[in-house]
Parts: sequence; structure tokens; C-alpha cells
Amino acid sequence: MAATLCGPDGPLLACLPGGTMNMLPRALYGHRDWKTALHAILEDGAVMPVAGGAVNGNPFHVAAILGNPALWAPAREAIRDGKLTEAWKRAIYAWRRAFRSKIHYSLDGGMHGRAEGVGLLCPIVSKGVPDDNPALEVAAVNPPGMMAILRLGLETLVLPFLSPMLGGDWRANPYVKIGECREGHASGRRRVHAILDGEIVRLPKYVKISFTPVAFRALVVASDKGRPEGGGAAI
Repeated sequence: MAATLCGPDGPLLACLPGGTMNMLPRALYGHRDWKTALHAILEDGAVMPVAGGAVNGNPFHVAAILGNPALWAPAREAIRDGKLTEAWKRAIYAWRRAFRSKIHYSLDGGMHGRAEGVGLLCPIVSKGVPDDNPALEVAAVNPPGMMAILRLGLETLVLPFLSPMLGGDWRANPYVKIGECREGHASGRRRVHAILDGEIVRLPKYVKISFTPVAFRALVVASDKGRPEGGGAAI
């Protein structure tokens, strides 16, 4: 919210960790706590333009996922809150929805097709897009069967995005199709389930995807050079 309010021409943002997910602070400052991050910024600060993306005008600055894999997020949140019965019900619902519908997508780079889930990675966390020609990195995930879907769901309870493919070289996985996107669209048979920077949202059946070259300007640690050790960057 703060990053969106600042915008590309607004005040500089020091996005210090303090919430539950901390996706953006971790991408910017690594594993530093807010006191350490603030001290480092004051001692060795620099301004870094941060690119982002949007789905139907809803901004995100780290990552998004569209499609049925997003249905596992409520189960993850219930586990975090200690509501195990609710988590079980949510997981069963997500399991039953698996393979019942696909996301149709079409991107400006020519990539198109159908997938169980479509992940969008911003430049701050993606090493799959060159720095001199930034864009959203896209990962269309198509697990081959129910066991792979179960693995996807279980690992999504622990990791927020693209978790089933993050072990090893996930881009080489035969069930992942990789591309880039500055503009595109996606659609589902019903309303599209999505996670945007850890937040669960429901979108219309047809959504537009867009890349934002400068979403906001962040105060970062100059010596990190935009890639803090232990940060969410370089996935």
C-alpha cells in the first residue's frame, strides 16, 4: 500500500520489515530486522527505482500468481493463525478444484496457452530477465497429474510463490514454461483467484497484466547493489 501511494514521483520509501509476509522488505533488505535495516540505510543509503506489475490495475512489487494454486493460500494463512480445522477445509477445497479449470493466457512476447497457474516475477526478485531490458518474468506451471498438484499445494502452504519449482533449477523443469511480459491478459472459466505480494484477491474472469518500469523509488543499502544477501532477490 505504501509503495503504491508513493508512486514513481512521490517520496522515497524505506519499506522496513514488521509484518507477517515481509516479501518486499526482504527483497530490498535481506534478512535484516527493521532496526538493522534502518541503521544501514542511514549509514550507507542509496535511491533505487523499483519496477513492478499490475493485474487489472491491482499493483504488486514482488510476485503474483494467478489460477487455482492461489487457493492454497487461505490454508496457509489458517495454519499461520493456528486454525488447523479451517486449514484442512481450505486444503480440501483447493485439492478438489485442482484440474477443474485452467488459466488461459496470452502475452505480448508471443507466449500463450493454458496452465494450472501463472506466476509473475518482478525484476527485484527475478534473475531470468536481463537488467538492461526489464520486464515481468512469467512462469506458466502445468503439473502433469494429481500427485504433482498435491505437491504444489503442500509446498505452497510453506512458500508463497512458485514453491514446487524452486528447488534446484526450476526453470528447467519440463512442467514450467518461461517467458517475459510487459503487457498481456489472462482469463478463467470463472473469476480468477490470485495472490499479489502475499495478499489473496479474487479478480474478474478476464484480467489484464501490465509491467510498470518504475513503480516507486526505494531507499536501499548502497553496498547491496540491489541484491541484499539472503534477500528475496535473484530467484
